[in-house]
Amino acid sequence: WWVLAAIIAGYAALTRYAGITIIATGCLIVLLQSNWKQGLRNSIRFGLIASLPLAINLIRNKMHTDTFTGLRKPATTGIIDNLGFTFDTIAQWLFLPFSTNTWIVGSILLLLMIAGLWLRRKDAYGKIVYSFALIYAAFMIISASTSKHEQLNSRLLAAILLPVIIVVFDIIYQLHQRKRLSTFIASSFIIAISISWQYKYYPINWETWDGVKDAGVPGYREQMWGEMEIVQYLRKHKNDFQAADSIYANAHDAIHFLSGIYSRQLPQKEFDWQINRLKNLPCGYIVFIRDADNPELIFLDSIRQFKQLQPVVQFEDGALYRFCDSTKL
Repeated sequence: WWVLAAIIAGYAALTRYAGITIIATGCLIVLLQSNWKQGLRNSIRFGLIASLPLAINLIRNKMHTDTFTGLRKPATTGIIDNLGFTFDTIAQWLFLPFSTNTWIVGSILLLLMIAGLWLRRKDAYGKIVYSFALIYAAFMIISASTSKHEQLNSRLLAAILLPVIIVVFDIIYQLHQRKRLSTFIASSFIIAISISWQYKYYPINWETWDGVKDAGVPGYREQMWGEMEIVQYLRKHKNDFQAADSIYANAHDAIHFLSGIYSRQLPQKEFDWQINRLKNLPCGYIVFIRDADNPELIFLDSIRQFKQLQPVVQFEDGALYRFCDSTKL
């Protein structure tokens, strides 16, 4: 069974690099399934099989882009900071009725998670839930401490939300099973916690629905994006671009999602080689969306210093430029 599980875990890592936490969880579960020596051998085999698709993908990335996982900027926050962000996010999830230090809340929950793993060490499902939660949280904290990305928040830590909810109820259940809590008290705790969470989450969910029912889910499916004149122009003239045309955009993901046109992201200010690649490009297009302006990318004024940008079409929400016969600095 673990061979099939290893193959599935391997493809999870291809979907998102965070999928390696599933591989790590699988290795730990297999290690704990049998005697130490047999478990260690199977755990190593599981890891090798599951890592094979990811290893092939990383080698391919290196051959085609000269990077294993894309460009990564150095982290601007340390482990302590990211651990604090994680605890703060968890405290927000719990909606505690009293004010307390997020480090205290996070530390208590961490101890409860470890305790839950110990109490459920003979239960397959319990081991999987708690092992994955601890490994995933550790991976995200280490990742955020070694490379720069979005501050750890509910979106990035969503994978451990269910384990957090489960451990709260599971500890109450375990105490009841060990005769530390009566059925009445345990049931009262569970009902009170459930009602308080629903009371807190209901207005938040209602406010979210009230905002998206007309405008759409936040992101590129929002009504404003689809109604942009520059987007409608690109959709209408999509076939005017040739496959060999080089297209840059300050929101390349939005351009691809909304119009189906492939483009490169404008160079980041910190990477000279990206800027030089654009400088050395003889001809191409630049799509600029005003509401998607990214301060980490070079601005149009900077590009005009080494490219003569000729407007193809200009709207209030964006523009399409063409350049040819560049003048290098």
